[in-house]
Amino acid sequence: MTDSPSQPPLLEVDGLVKHFPVRGGVFSRVLGAVRAVDGVTFSIPRGKTLSLVGESGSGKTTAGRSILRLIEPSAGRVLFNGVDLTRLDRREMRRYRKAMQIIFQDPYGSLNPRMTVYNMLSEILSTHKIVPRAQRRQRIYEILELVGLPPESADRYPHEFSGGQRQRIGIARALAVEPELIVADEPISALDVSIQAQILNLLRDVQERLGLTYLFIAHDLSVVRHISDYVAVMYLGRIVERGRVDDIFERPVHPYTKALLAAAPVPNPKLARARQPLAGDVPSPIHPPPGCHFHPRCPDAVALCRITEQRLVEIAPGHWAACSVHAPQPE
Repeated sequence: MTDSPSQPPLLEVDGLVKHFPVRGGVFSRVLGAVRAVDGVTFSIPRGKTLSLVGESGSGKTTAGRSILRLIEPSAGRVLFNGVDLTRLDRREMRRYRKAMQIIFQDPYGSLNPRMTVYNMLSEILSTHKIVPRAQRRQRIYEILELVGLPPESADRYPHEFSGGQRQRIGIARALAVEPELIVADEPISALDVSIQAQILNLLRDVQERLGLTYLFIAHDLSVVRHISDYVAVMYLGRIVERGRVDDIFERPVHPYTKALLAAAPVPNPKLARARQPLAGDVPSPIHPPPGCHFHPRCPDAVALCRITEQRLVEIAPGHWAACSVHAPQPE
């Protein structure tokens, strides 16, 4: 998925798996597993944005946190600057923490209510030895200015800010350690619609200024189109389609991708859109359907879909889909 063969991607995810054991009985024996992430593969070129999209329960957030090893993956590889993070012990992993940061969905729940903004940012700068103590306050003022907050914000507590301002603080906290990669986990879904565009524009601005790489997790496709260079569509722990943003929005192949796009609201009420409502709910990740996981809800499913696991196939340069009906399969 890289733009240039001479420029290796910053992040490569290969066969990432995260299964959570299900226990029961008197002795808490393992009875099964929740297949939250089930063999996810993608890469992100430096300075670009890849968005993971899908319904709730598709595994987007689990994938993002497994990549950062906030939760430990069950299998697979995560290459950051060519280094496999899954093979590092805790001490070795600590060296890479400041290069990879996360912006959480809930800006209030992710901030310590007992600490001022200055104390939060100062603690981060001290832990990672970013700047000397004498230069710390000036550095914090610069970070706050970068995210559109005045210097006096440094001495206030989280409850004294609006939701949008708190998310700016969350972004400032991620930027404080000068990262290369940021995982943005639905960073605007908890905000008012009037504020969402401001935060999106802020994310794009700091990306251009600092050369950041984003893994953007979202379910709002209008947001995804605005911020993404690449899109990966997830369903029940697997990627069913991925490619450049124009390929996904203008030339979707997988029926699930088409259904998500058809369900997205249109800002002009005079424009009608042919909807493809999906029957039923997302199946249980403990007992996923055989074959293509999407086949119980797919309007185009055939007998092969029910028995054969669908794998991603490159249907055009950089455009991949996992569908035996709509994507040509290798012989």
